[in-house]
Amino acid sequence: MLPVSASEHGVWLDDLLNFNWVILIVAFFITNILLFYFAGKYYHRADRRAYFYPHNNKWELGWTIVPAVVMIGIIIYGLSVWNRITAPSAAGTPEVELYAQQFKWIARYPGPDGKLGATDFRLINANNEVGIVTPESISARLEELARRWPLRRRNWTKRAVSCLRPRWWRWRTTSSIWSACRARSSTFAP
Repeated sequence: MLPVSASEHGVWLDDLLNFNWVILIVAFFITNILLFYFAGKYYHRADRRAYFYPHNNKWELGWTIVPAVVMIGIIIYGLSVWNRITAPSAAGTPEVELYAQQFKWIARYPGPDGKLGATDFRLINANNEVGIVTPESISARLEELARRWPLRRRNWTKRAVSCLRPRWWRWRTTSSIWSACRARSSTFAP
């Protein structure tokens, strides 16, 4: 029904989808055949009276148990597929982050050390779509904060600077932001 899958997970999901479609199609035909059969068998005739049949425990039990068993089968099969998909990957498999947007995907691959770098949603902008933490991105964010908020709010600025500063950050004292911060706050300690 679908084109060839690009991953092994896709094959499992296609099988799960086809399993569900088979159950739906079989149930559709059975219910519609019975619907038309009983509509034709019990149409109104002047010489026949309806029989009052209020309740049957066996029928009630049947049409409650059968869908429950089918649903349990679908859930068990779906959970087994989900557990295979979310199981830990094999050793040596590279870690990749995927960001889904409305009309595109962004893939982030690890560096030479095999690890992904840090990200921060506060650093997302037009040039840094996933918020990768770099000295340039932090500088751009701090300059944006300095433009938006007056530096006379020195306590707020100090808190903003300290929360955006990762451990590996090296302060650049030549920047106008830092000199302005130091001029306005005697307690500012990078």
